[in-house]
Amino acid sequence: MQSVRRPAVAGRFYPSSAVTLEREIRQALGQATRLETQPLAALCPHAGIMYSGGTAARLVGALPSVPDTVILLGPNHTGLGEAVAVDPHDAWETPLGPVPLHGPLRERLLSLGPEWIAADAEAHRREHSLEVQLPFLQCRRQDFRILPVCLGFHDYLPAAELARLLVEAADAVCGRDQYLILASTDMSHFHPQKVAEKLDHAALEPFLAMEPERAWETVTSRDISMCGVVPSVCALVAARLRGATKARLVHYTTSMEASGDASSVVGYAAVVFSP
Repeated sequence: MQSVRRPAVAGRFYPSSAVTLEREIRQALGQATRLETQPLAALCPHAGIMYSGGTAARLVGALPSVPDTVILLGPNHTGLGEAVAVDPHDAWETPLGPVPLHGPLRERLLSLGPEWIAADAEAHRREHSLEVQLPFLQCRRQDFRILPVCLGFHDYLPAAELARLLVEAADAVCGRDQYLILASTDMSHFHPQKVAEKLDHAALEPFLAMEPERAWETVTSRDISMCGVVPSVCALVAARLRGATKARLVHYTTSMEASGDASSVVGYAAVVFSP
């Protein structure tokens, strides 16, 4: 019998009704502009669909195609589970149906990795940052596989090493050009609109310059509350290892667009790293 992770945030971060969910996402996907080149990695936000769904849809809708395998890297907001937690389930379920995990890729990564990379369901049990990516991908393709990895540490060197191991494992199992690394992150949290814009663009600049170590230093030294800085840096390092040479900001906004409140906002950005 297959083990399935049930949705943790359906009905809160996105509609629990499949009909409503698909309608909202397809409407948002219609705002995207298709890229000419398939990205090797990307950054995508993970707030409630009413806040960051437009940015997420512009990212997923911009992809020329959703590849067979999507490696999902997200921050651990709950504090549960292991510091580097590879989900052990056979599939993840959303209101739009199940998405299978890539078992051979998971086993290859675990066989390559040091002991701090673990198969662990607890870190994923209540975490939203990866779950909310799936409905957008499902509205583009039905038969893809995922490898969800939840990251609960805060250090540059393990992020860079994890990137190397992910690329080594995925190149061997999936094929060099047959997967996407998707890092889940929001930008700064709970600043006035103008302050948030300044902090977010300061954080994004080194990512757009393809400089992962400077990105890490900028976010940490300025105490920018970019919750997914670790998965984002990991994705950029991996993209460079795969041959990415340029980055593009696909979309940026803040929660003010949905709430109308400029006094305390969260920033959302979609970025692609391409050959």
